[in-house]
Amino acid sequence: AIGLPEEIMKSAVEKIGGDRIIFGSDWPFGGQRYSLAVAVRVSEGNQWLRERLFWKNAEELIGPVSSE
Repeated sequence: AIGLPEEIMKSAVEKIGGDRIIFGSDWPFGGQRYSLAVAVRVSEGNQWLRERLFWKNAEELIGPVSSE
């Protein structure tokens, strides 16, 4: 399967919580457009979840990343 279907992602968020999921893709070996679109749709209207999926969970896991 390519990407992560919305139903599976919604189920994961409900079962294990949005604070335990990190967005990822197969880039550079595959496109990330579909996976990114699914994560954006699942988190639509929920800024907390969007921030957790796209950066806060990863930052808590590996620490802040400097732009330098």
